[in-house]
Amino acid sequence: KIERRETRNFDFKIEIKPNPEILNKTKSLMAKTGISYSLKEISNIFSDNVDRLKIKLMEGENVFYISNLDKKIFKSNEEAVSHVLNKSLNEKVIVKEVGKEKPNGNFNFVFSCPKTEILLPPTNFHDFESIIKEHIFHNKIQENYENYCKKLTKVEDPNQIKEWLDTPIISYEYSYKTIKKEKKVFSSIEALKTAIKKNDGSEFISKEKNCIFLGSNIDLLSHELKTFVENFLKNTYNWKKELFFNILIILKKSNFHIFKYGKEKHLHAVISKPKKTTSINLSHNCTKIIKLLYETERISKAEIIKICDKEDIEKGIIIKELKWLVKEGYIREFSNGQLVHN
Repeated sequence: KIERRETRNFDFKIEIKPNPEILNKTKSLMAKTGISYSLKEISNIFSDNVDRLKIKLMEGENVFYISNLDKKIFKSNEEAVSHVLNKSLNEKVIVKEVGKEKPNGNFNFVFSCPKTEILLPPTNFHDFESIIKEHIFHNKIQENYENYCKKLTKVEDPNQIKEWLDTPIISYEYSYKTIKKEKKVFSSIEALKTAIKKNDGSEFISKEKNCIFLGSNIDLLSHELKTFVENFLKNTYNWKKELFFNILIILKKSNFHIFKYGKEKHLHAVISKPKKTTSINLSHNCTKIIKLLYETERISKAEIIKICDKEDIEKGIIIKELKWLVKEGYIREFSNGQLVHN
């Protein structure tokens, strides 16, 4: 419930662009083949697969927190600190046992951890909160303090209460391992977390105004952020329109020729600008191909090759001439194999 409420309250602006590396490969392929593709086809290459997107999250004056350990991205400093310490405690922090002391007092009950079955103090024990938070941390329990306390099992059996009383409670000290500063010692995990959040976080965590990542790296987002982005991509469709026009602008800036074609006048892109065949003396085979295109409303590349093959024109020559005519812009070849004259 808490995760759903937090996710629902996120109010980010999201900018969706094509993964530049994949778009550059697409442009290179288009330049190499000279084939014309509809902008819808190109856009769908990216919108149909989140791995091919570049995503930018923005949220007013707030910042995102990024783990320097594994580049995991979080909305809150608290989450980021907990993640980093859980992942790299021994690399970054010296943990030292500084004492063991049996609890004193008369108690009617104790608690049992639902995950580890370790016995824990009752709520009226003087260090209850600190002991519980240390237990949560050292046992890598994925619950915040309040939620975890609600799940503790109450134990009233005298034998188990005595067992807890006979078990020493361990106390720890924490100090930085790598930060080149005056040595600081912290008497609890909460004190260490607070210090990292307030003053010494740069060793562990980076802050970024905007969160930019490739769709293939969506797993770097914390659970709540990942859920938010996935729901946005799944349930919001305006981003596809913005992606379409973003790709259009990029192709124009890359000197691709944009033109309308077909009954519905869909936008298409091609590397070469159209040229008229009257401006050049064509070979016999090229002239034959152009004539076939003028005589036939719709003809495919395969059909041209078949017709020329019947007239004893070598297939390899026809393919070579077709490729030249397409790349030079004298004819258009579409992704479905259809050919038209300019």
